[in-house]
Amino acid sequence: MSKVLRSLQTVVLRNGDQRAITLCVEPWANEYSMPAGAEWTLEVEGPAYPDAKITVEREADRLVAFAWDGSDFRLLDSDGKVLEDWSGIRVPDFHELEQQRHGKA
Repeated sequence: MSKVLRSLQTVVLRNGDQRAITLCVEPWANEYSMPAGAEWTLEVEGPAYPDAKITVEREADRLVAFAWDGSDFRLLDSDGKVLEDWSGIRVPDFHELEQQRHGKA
């Protein structure tokens, strides 16, 4: 892997609905049922590219959180208990692959 600095970003996700909603974490396509009133923290760690950021979109009955190339994630409940740990199972790093393809890495 290249010498790109790493970035750890967190976002707090809160279900203010009166019913459970689905949280989908992309690009892993993992889905979680988030109870009404739940507050979870999504931690994403990966290369510190300029466009590296967690993006969250609200859909009718779910939240969709997007990570970036070369990243992995952990999902924690409001007490800090790990609900899901994909540490080490990274999204392919297309930035790095593109650089290698063009002989820039």
